[in-house]
Amino acid sequence: MKFRRSNTTFTASSSAINAWTRRVGLDNVYRVTRIEARGDVALRGFWQNDKTFVIQQQFLNEADRLEYAFTFDKAVVDLRVTGFIESTVEQVRGKVQN
Repeated sequence: MKFRRSNTTFTASSSAINAWTRRVGLDNVYRVTRIEARGDVALRGFWQNDKTFVIQQQFLNEADRLEYAFTFDKAVVDLRVTGFIESTVEQVRGKVQN
């Protein structure tokens, strides 16, 4: 599977409440995108195995780092978000189904 672009839109009551576009380096090099509310953020992505694509996100003006792991299994995408914030690790997990 060639993974070149992802677009995520969160909706509530059929109206979009959040949509974002970020540059992600797929060659082990971070790509930088400016976020108005947070400043510059750097992202890179890689295949962890044949089903899991990982995006690492580093905020450049602070130590916070996030990691998104998308695991594809037939029509289900399992998303695990891990936050490395102030020396603690927080995880959120969910599934997306069509």
